Amino acid sequence: MKWLLSVGAMALTLTFSAYAEPPPHLALPPGFSRCFDLLRLESLHFDPKDGSVLINVNDKNQLELFHEYIGVTGWLRGYFTAMNTARAINGLTPDATKSTEQKEWMPWIYSYCRTHPM
Repeated sequence: MKWLLSVGAMALTLTFSAYAEPPPHLALPPGFSRCFDLLRLESLHFDPKDGSVLINVNDKNQLELFHEYIGVTGWLRGYFTAMNTARAINGLTPDATKSTEQKEWMPWIYSYCRTHPM
C-alpha cells in the first residue's frame, strides 16, 4: 500500500511539474554575489607579470576563494557577452565593458563594494 501511494505521489508530482511554466527571466549569479563575499576575493594575490593567481594549494581557504574567483569572473564574461549580443541586435555598439579588460573588472568591483558595502 505504501509503495502504491509513493508511486501515485511521484506521478502527480511529475505531471504537475511537466506543465509548470518557467519564469520569463532567470538570473543565476555566482555563489559570491554580495559585496561582503566579493571583498573576500580581494585577498588573493596575483603575479604582476602575467596576472596568474598565486595560491598555496594546501590552504583550503585559498582554494575555495580561487574557485569562487574563477566562478565570478566566468559569470562576468558570460554576462558581458550577453549584454554585447543584445546591444548588437538592437543596433547599439557592443561594448558593455567600455573597452576594459577582464583584469580591470574585479578591482573595479572591489572599489565599488568598499564604497557601497550593502
